[in-house]
Amino acid sequence: DGWFVVVMLSEKEFGGWGEAVEALDLLEDERCADMASRFLNWDTIRERCEPNVASLSVETVLARLREKRVPAGKVNTSEDMLTHPQLLNSGFLYEADGGKAG
Repeated sequence: DGWFVVVMLSEKEFGGWGEAVEALDLLEDERCADMASRFLNWDTIRERCEPNVASLSVETVLARLREKRVPAGKVNTSEDMLTHPQLLNSGFLYEADGGKAG
């Protein structure tokens, strides 16, 4: 139902990711031994984890990641941003006549 972004810089965050997405085997995989290895093998990690999260809602994944203290957040669409309560309440958005542009 959408996209999310995750940051796993530390070993603890990567471990939390593996637990949250039920991919504990990655924690023992030598291709994931350290941050540099994980960076080089990100496609492998993504391919392994994608099926585990594909059927979950973004909110479910984010809740699991928050529980494990892994930094993550929802990727907002343009529509999400234009209707987000914080932006609406900020007064930043307003309608104006664009003159010749319409």
